[in-house]
Parts: sequence; C-alpha cells; structure tokens
Amino acid sequence: MSAKKLNYLLFLLIVLFWGGSFIAIKYVVQDWPPVFSAAARVALSLIVFAVYSVYLKKDLTLPFSIRWRCWVAGLFALGIPFSFLFWGERVVSPGLSGIINCTLPIWTFILSLVFFGKATNATPLKVIGLACGLIGVVVIFYPMLHFTNAHAEILGSLAVLVMVLSYAVASILGQYLFGNARKIDFYASLYHQHWSALVYLVLASLLLEKWPNVHEIFLFKPLMATIYLAVFSTAIAWFFYYYLIREWGAVRTSTVAYLIPIVALLGDFILFHTAPTLSEMIGVAIIIPSVIVIQFL
Repeated sequence: MSAKKLNYLLFLLIVLFWGGSFIAIKYVVQDWPPVFSAAARVALSLIVFAVYSVYLKKDLTLPFSIRWRCWVAGLFALGIPFSFLFWGERVVSPGLSGIINCTLPIWTFILSLVFFGKATNATPLKVIGLACGLIGVVVIFYPMLHFTNAHAEILGSLAVLVMVLSYAVASILGQYLFGNARKIDFYASLYHQHWSALVYLVLASLLLEKWPNVHEIFLFKPLMATIYLAVFSTAIAWFFYYYLIREWGAVRTSTVAYLIPIVALLGDFILFHTAPTLSEMIGVAIIIPSVIVIQFL
C-alpha cells in the first residue's frame, strides 16, 4: 500500500473509531456508573500506552517542571471531559453527543477571545462564522426547552457541552503550559496525562458513585465496549492522529471532526433506532460550514 493510501486509510479509521466511541459509551453507561466507566476507559488505555512504550523502549520519565504541566493538561483533555461525556450520555443520544462535539472549534475560538482578547487570525468572516455556528447550537437546543419532560435531556446535553468546553480549555491551556517548554515526547506526555485523568476519575467515582460488583464488571456488553473505547478510540486513534499530523499537518488532520457526527448519527440510527430530529439536521447543516469558515478562511 502506498503512503498516500495509508494516510487516507488511517484518516478513515480515526473517523470510525472516534465516531463509534459515542455509540460504545452508550452501551457502557447502561450497565455501569458513568464516572466509573470513564475511569475504566482511561485505565485500560493507560495500560496500552505503557506496554507499547515499553515495546518501543520509550523513556516515559519527565522532569517535574514538565510533568506537572502534563498532569494539568490531562485533567482538561481527558479527565474532566470524559466524566461529563459519560454522565451526559446516560440520557443523551450518541448522535446528539457527536453533533455537540463538532462545535469544538467554535468554543475554542470564543475562549481565545475571552482569555486573550483575541483569536489567531481573527477576521470579520471568522466572526460571521462564529455567529452562524452559535445559531446552529441554538437550533439544536431550542426544541428541548418546549417539553416539560426534557429536563434530563437538557442537563445531559449541557454535560456533553461541558466536555467540549473542557477540550477547548485544554487546547488553549496547552499553548500556555507547553509553549515555552522544550519539545516533549508524545508518548511520555500522554502517559502522564492519563495518570492525572485516572486519579481524578477514580477519586470522583469513589466520592459520587457506588461501584459495580464483580459480576457487573464482567458483563459482556459494557466490558467489550470499554475495551473498544480504550484500545481503539483512545490509544490507537491517538497514535494514528499524531502520525497524520506529522504527515499532513494539524489543520488538515483536524478535519476528522466534520465526519465524526455523521458516523455517530448513523451508528445511533442503526443500533439504537434513534433518527436525528429536524432541528439536529438543520443545526449540523449550519454548524459544519461555520466551523470550516472559522478554521480555514
């Protein structure tokens, strides 16, 4: 297989793995507590990273001046967003979660303005794209406000939105934490980020939830879904993603975000028979072009 075809294959696999993660999470939280489920995903993924790093003979040690930055980044990039995503998907469909996830560039743009008073290469066209993207978000959320029984769905959707905001903070925070630091090994950085996320998730789960018993932990459906999440949607997907960044660059590789909602919606319809609502389809039709304008124009 040529290098070009390999890159496209890896791109497609990332889309499938990350789009499928919203489906897998739905299976897990039907049987396990949400934060416990997120902790299990991170724990298994951490094992995969550790084993693979040993296989590559990677040195995972970092000086404290760098390690604490990785731990802070891990809270916002893995721990906090996973806890809210898993909690939200108890009541929110995988398709809607995937749609909300694709608004990440919009919120990153907004937070850049809030934190720094400016956004990189901000132009009037990007501001228009931002406004249109926010309109798309309102279109998606507005119908929920008209149903007396939608309180849980509103809270779940807001939890998924917190996940996206945490990712946006992690992106901006990463520039501050690592901007002036020496080049950090990718494997070592993710290894330590996983540790901080795992500590946070385990403590939060012990504080807020009752852990499942041994029989429940070994239920086939949530166990297999968690293995999929840890191995494919976290460890392997991140390996592929950073490989493509080296091959294509960050901007081109980040376009996976535009296809993830399609996979999530399709999987949601096939496996859970949840058809996207008219407002969700209109919202996606508004948000995706808005994100493209913000990121590329």
